[in-house]
Parts: sequence; C-alpha cells; structure tokens
Amino acid sequence: MSSTSQQEQVVRYYSGWRVPKSFGIGRLSTAQTAAVFAVGAGAVIIEMAAGLVWAFFMVALCAALGAVSLIRDQHGTNFYDRRREMSAFRRARRRGANVYRSGPLGVDGRLGRAFRLPGILASAGLTEHTDALERPFALVSHQDGRVTLVMEVSPYGRNQTHQEHINSLVGLWGAWLAGLSRQLGVTDASVTVETSPDTGRRLRREMADDVSADSTPLAERIVMDVVDSTRESAVQVRTWVTVSFDTRQISQASTRRARHAQAVRELASKAPAITQTLAAHGGGAVHLARAEEVIRLARVAYDPRSEILFEEAAAQGLAVDLGWHEAGPVSHEAVRDAYHHDSATSKVWLMSQAPAGRVRDTVLERILEPSPDVERKRFTMLYRPMPASKAPGVVERDADQADNRLATSKRPSARLRREASQAQKATEEEASGAALVDFGAVLTVTSTQADSARALESTAAIVESMAASSHLLVRPAYGAQESAFALGLPLGVSPSRQSLVGRWAR
Repeated sequence: MSSTSQQEQVVRYYSGWRVPKSFGIGRLSTAQTAAVFAVGAGAVIIEMAAGLVWAFFMVALCAALGAVSLIRDQHGTNFYDRRREMSAFRRARRRGANVYRSGPLGVDGRLGRAFRLPGILASAGLTEHTDALERPFALVSHQDGRVTLVMEVSPYGRNQTHQEHINSLVGLWGAWLAGLSRQLGVTDASVTVETSPDTGRRLRREMADDVSADSTPLAERIVMDVVDSTRESAVQVRTWVTVSFDTRQISQASTRRARHAQAVRELASKAPAITQTLAAHGGGAVHLARAEEVIRLARVAYDPRSEILFEEAAAQGLAVDLGWHEAGPVSHEAVRDAYHHDSATSKVWLMSQAPAGRVRDTVLERILEPSPDVERKRFTMLYRPMPASKAPGVVERDADQADNRLATSKRPSARLRREASQAQKATEEEASGAALVDFGAVLTVTSTQADSARALESTAAIVESMAASSHLLVRPAYGAQESAFALGLPLGVSPSRQSLVGRWAR
C-alpha cells in the first residue's frame, strides 16, 4: 500500500470540551456555597436568640430545600429550574405575551399595517451596504448595539473529498473559530444548516436555461419528465454563517448612530477578508447575503408556504417587493412545547449536553442529513469566542476550581478526576496559543401539514433519536419556544443575552 493510501485511512478523534462550573464546595455552585455559610450564620443567631431546637429546625428545613436543588435530571436541571421555566411561561401567558397579531389585525396601533418580526427580534433592524469590492451586503442591527453579517456558504460535501482532506478541513475550521477571538469586536458566530422540501421550480428553471437551441423536442420532454419525477423527493440544503460584532468595541463615538456608521465603514473594509478567510477555511463558496435575501429567509421561516410565491416570482423574472417591516408572521401563538406561526407549527430543542468522550468528524452527520420523516429541519451551532485577553484568566480559574473540587471530595470519582485533567490540559493548550470558544446548539423542526401538531408529536421521537445518534443530548425549550425559534435563525440573536438567570447562579 502506498504512503498516500495509508494517510487517507487515518481517522482522527476529537474531545476536550467541558462545561465550565462556578467556584463552590464539592458539587455546590457559588450561590449554593454562599447559602450554606448564610444558613450557618443564621443558625448561630437563632440558637443564641431562641434556643438550639429552633436552630435545628431551621437547619433541617434549609438542608431539605438545598437537597432538592442537588437532584438533577439528565439535562442538568433541578426542581427549581423547572419551576422557574413554568413560572416565566405562565406569567407571559397571563399577560398575553405568548400571542402575537400583526398587520390590520394587530392590537398595537403603533405598528400600523406592518408585519414585524415578533419577540426578541422585534427591535432588530436591517440595512444594506457595499463592501470594498463593491458587493452589496446586509447587516442586521440589534438593540444591544451589535450588528450581524450574514453569509450563505456552500461547503464541501463529505462524499466529494477523502479522509485526509476532511481532517485538514476540520483543523481549518477550528483555526477560523480561533481567529474570531482575535478580531476586534467579534462577540458571536453561528452556523445554520437547513433542510427543506425543494419546490422543484428552481431546478426546472435552471434546466430550461441550459437547454440547447439545437435539442429535439423529444430530448427536452425527457429531461423535463425527469425533473418533474424528482420534484416530490427533492430536498434543498442551505447553509448560513453569521458573525456578530459589538459596535461599542469597534467605535468610541458618543452616540449610537455614530458608532453604527463607523462600524459599517469598518466592516465594509473587512468583509472581503472575512469571506476569503472563511472560504479558505472550509466554507467553500461564500456569498454575502443581501437585504432581500435576509428578508426572504425570515419570511419563509415564519411562513414556509410563502416560499412557493418567491419561487414563482423568480421563475417569471420578477422581484418580490418586501420590506423588513413585512418579514414577520401575521400571527403566532407559543405554547409550552410548540410554536404555532402562520402556515406551520414548529418545535425547538436545545442542546443540554455536548458529545461525551471522543468523537469523529462524522458525529453530526445524522442530525444534519435530510430525513424523509422530517419535513423541515434547521440545526444551528452557536459560538461565542472568548477574547484572547480574558482566556488565560478563565482557564486558570477553571483549573483551580476543578482541583479544589477534587481536593475537597473525600472519595473523588472518576468524573472529578477526568474534569481536573481536562481543565489542566485546557490550560496547557491555551498557553500554547489555542483559543477558547463557548458553543451550544439549537434544533428546530417545522411542519406545514394540516394537523401539524400531531405530525410533530410523531416526529419528536425521530428527531431525538437522530440527536442521540449524533451523541447530542437535547431538551425541548419548554416555555420558551418562540425565543428559541428566533435563536435558531441565522440572524445573530445572542443566547447570552436571553438567559433567565445570571452566570453566577449556574
């Protein structure tokens, strides 16, 4: 066997990610450790004021309540976490915040006849600019001062390359993510892979354009019959990459408008380098999304049946005159475990645990590939690069906390020893130049069938099985389906700004 053939058979495995934990005694978090000291101090005061019996009852009651918080399910949530979710959803339902009506039927007269995006996307804006290469590109502006650059990519398919090249692409993608932490102002990034039924009109239009003028009517009929026969089974796969920037880090201007204008000028000059770097690091062909494409993306997500209208307009050479204020749904209603919007119903899952142990580059293949049992599926990986200036302190503190938990445990488990080893390894890798990136995942499934709610019930088991095949542990976004749906769109919504509790409590 030649040396080249031997190299192609080398399969690499990847691991090392871990969930950062706050400082505390044993398995306790920072807040729980502080509560233990507070209970101890309170017991001393009560013992001095009312006697030992009352102090004992107070300690026993607090211990029972604290023990409940230590009982966690497979997703890492305890009784109080689940109660917090339910309470937040019930408050929103009492206020009517889970129901949205827009346009002429809207109850908010300030919106007029607009069909604005709902929920956490309501304050988002969209503008179009031109980069240094005279290419138009869209920017999604958020209320917190961030702007998001949306790019559509055509990455290499696994069947189009060999193992050696795949290993190289994985390394290049890791290098691209690491490079984001060294760019000024980058706060978030995401990759979205969407599979949906192809209407067949695009393929028919492309085949019609490629028909030779010298072809015979029989040949044209055969080609069109083949196109029509594959129409129902055709699947469309689209991939987007987004990068979000904080305008307050890019510009020191005093006003919001001035910061946005300076950030736009900065991104216009950086856009060619961003696209070229992404293409060189495995992104394939990279296309800067225009404003009309972002509008269509959002509109089709909330109303999937409108995609046929866009395809019909493109077939006739017409442009759909749709503004950003018309990209939202006419109505929606969020229930505890589903999201009804216009012509479809969706269900969203969030990743609660990353793949454990060592995995191959094919770990997400099952969850990404099209499935005949799932009509529309959108999988989004969310990344938050940590600035290079903060990474050393974070890994050192994480390693110290892991060592502290190991030292304070009377009988340290294999898991504690492994966590301490991984934390120490992360410290060494960061010192050698590696970057830190927080990541998560959002999985959205949408059905446009007449009885879409029942269809999603039968699809849920299939989706969770697909996630399990990809070594992912997912949990439905109970009580937050609407926000999780927006989080899974390639529009730059940041998960760190949507948390119900602060990081200190986790």
